[in-house]
Amino acid sequence: QAQQWQMRSPNGGHFLSSRRWVNRWLKGSAIAIASLLLFVLLHITTGTLQKSGHYALLGGFVSPQDDPSTELIDIQQLRQGFAESPVLSEALQKSSFVFSNGYYISGIVAMAISPLTSTPITCLGEDMRGFMVWFQPEQWLGKDGLYITLERFQELTDSYRAYFQDIQEIGTVPIRRAGAVTEVFHVYWATKMVKPYPS
Repeated sequence: QAQQWQMRSPNGGHFLSSRRWVNRWLKGSAIAIASLLLFVLLHITTGTLQKSGHYALLGGFVSPQDDPSTELIDIQQLRQGFAESPVLSEALQKSSFVFSNGYYISGIVAMAISPLTSTPITCLGEDMRGFMVWFQPEQWLGKDGLYITLERFQELTDSYRAYFQDIQEIGTVPIRRAGAVTEVFHVYWATKMVKPYPS
C-alpha cells in the first residue's frame, strides 16, 4: 500500500525512472568492461594490435619491440624450444644448476623447464630475492651451469665470465606471437664455477 502511495506522489515516478537508469548503467558498464577485457586478452594471446602480426586489426598499431604485453612470456613456447632442441635438452640434463640474471626470468624459466628436468634453478644477479635464501652460491663451486637470459640482457654475460672457467652460447629460443618474434632467450653453457657469486 505504501508503494502505491509513493507511485502517486510526484517523486514516485522519478524514483522508478532513476532505478531503471541505474540498472541500464550497470548492464552497460558490465558489457563495456567485459568487451574491453576480451579485447585486451585477445591482444595478449594473439597480438590483435601488433604490427606485422597474422591477426592484426587494420594492420596493427604497435610494434612487438614497443609492446609492453610481450613481457608476458609464453612458457609453453620456451618449454617446447628446450624439448625440441637436442643440444639444449642435453645441456639441461647435464648441468648441475640453471641460473639467470633476474629473479623474474628465473621464475619464468623454472615454470617452463620444471616438467623437463629437476635441475635446481637460481638467480645470480643484483636482485636475487628469494633465491638468496633457497640456495647458497658456494654449493655450485666446481659445477657446470646453464645460463639463460633475454636478448636485451646479453651484455651481462661478460659479468659472469669471472665466476666460471668459460661461458659459451649454445642456442637460442625465440618466442613468437602472431607470427612475429617478440622475445629471444639466449642459452649459455657455463663451465665450472670458480668462485661464488657475488664475491
